[in-house]
Amino acid sequence: MRFQVKDQSTIEPLTNKIKRHFREVVQTKTSSRAIALGFSIGTFISILPTTGFGFLLGLVVVAIFKKVSKYGIFLAMMTWNPLTVAPLYLLSYQIGDWLIEKEAKLGLDWFEEILNHSKIFLSGNLIVNIPITLLSYFLIYFIVNFYKSKITSQKPS
Repeated sequence: MRFQVKDQSTIEPLTNKIKRHFREVVQTKTSSRAIALGFSIGTFISILPTTGFGFLLGLVVVAIFKKVSKYGIFLAMMTWNPLTVAPLYLLSYQIGDWLIEKEAKLGLDWFEEILNHSKIFLSGNLIVNIPITLLSYFLIYFIVNFYKSKITSQKPS
């Protein structure tokens, strides 16, 4: 069974709108470095298990650090949604479980059990999050530079 779109007229304006917004971000006077830094900070915040407070944390970062690109942060937050982060959470727990030995005690109460699982998950999450954040910085930096050079070369002299 193939997925077919019956009405192309609804998809084309959406893709054109996304392309237009991306061009606007790239054409801003914001440096490639600031956009990439904003995206990587947004990536770090989005992958952390903040349970809905990530957006507020992004707003705080934008308010405090004026040189960080708000476009980059919010683009990352749209990219790293619950569907894309869920597999990373599973990987985070598995890595944390591999690294941290569980305490085998009889009679653990539920609070200590939650703390043990949280420690496993958060340590694994940091190990997964840091390389993805660094990779996202360089990837976005090169993509933005590529498109900025492409746009400037297309402008008539």
